[in-house]
Amino acid sequence: TARRGAPAPHGSSRRSRSMSTRTTRARRGAPDAEATSDSSRPAKQQRSMRQKETKRSPLDALAGKGKAVPGAPDLSYSLGGVAEVGGAEVERVLDSVEMDDQVAAMRGPYAGARRIAICRGVRVLAAAVVEVHETTASLPSVIEIPILASARSERRKGFGSVLHALITELAASVGVQAILVCATPEARSFWLRQGYHTLAHCPPALATELRAVIKSGVMSDPFRETVRMAQALPRAGEPGALVASTLRAVASRSASSQSSHGLSSAEAARALGYEDLSGSAAALFQVEGRKRVRVPCDARAP
Repeated sequence: TARRGAPAPHGSSRRSRSMSTRTTRARRGAPDAEATSDSSRPAKQQRSMRQKETKRSPLDALAGKGKAVPGAPDLSYSLGGVAEVGGAEVERVLDSVEMDDQVAAMRGPYAGARRIAICRGVRVLAAAVVEVHETTASLPSVIEIPILASARSERRKGFGSVLHALITELAASVGVQAILVCATPEARSFWLRQGYHTLAHCPPALATELRAVIKSGVMSDPFRETVRMAQALPRAGEPGALVASTLRAVASRSASSQSSHGLSSAEAARALGYEDLSGSAAALFQVEGRKRVRVPCDARAP
């Protein structure tokens, strides 16, 4: 601290001296708003500050907790920021995807993003981070999904597809025209099933518009080892129609999977005409359609 009457250091100002005074007071134990850490602020004040830092989104009109999923009466969804869609389970689902921490926390370039999660009761089934990018009137508004994941115990049950269908319906209802994802190598087959294509394989008009949106700088760069995939959004239809259709497709896929994997190894062998052989036979031949001949074998023979 400069001595009283001594010349101030080069570049200092009245504000810098004021800041120095506040720092000195903080060291002495005097309360000071700027010197107080976030952890010591009341939870309500911290939440208010986070909301001020968050950008507005068209999805805010649909935000809420525990709302019924149209087309899926036994499911509910929550949409909003960390305060609305938080909790250990949601964090665990989102953290299962290896991405930049700023995405799940919705900080920095993702301050305009929102979380969405579908639940059955209090159990989180799947969660995602989404962000609507609004551009000029000549370009389409785009919703980006940097993260979408199912809970580990609920994978391969179709809940990722159901959440995607819900996001599609909600985005279409607020006028979004296209949807874009960053697909990791292991997730590309999932996105292909949802109807996505890389920009090179999208319809030319859509690909041109999306490249213009990306060039405008409203989106962050894609993550390492991911590829951008996209599709045009359908016009908003009857609420719940797409979710219900997805649930039917999931049920059909599940039934088909169970029928094709419902045989044990022994049952599958019998269905193909194989039989277990006794120690006295090395092979079982079928001759002229029905006649079976056992061929004895001496295990000690060369």
